[in-house]
Amino acid sequence: MIVARLLGIIVLIVLAVTVLMWLFTRNNRYLWFAYRAMQITVVIGVVFFGVLLLERIL
Repeated sequence: MIVARLLGIIVLIVLAVTVLMWLFTRNNRYLWFAYRAMQITVVIGVVFFGVLLLERIL
């Protein structure tokens, strides 16, 4: 569980940095990267917690 928390913190830092870089440069590449990173993080989180839920049920 500690690994999941550390990865969550790292993802939040990455998202914050890319949004700040977008604010300073107005380059849409950074905003697109932040959006893509958030999508991938949500999918991985759903899979992770789905596995935990299945483990709990079974």
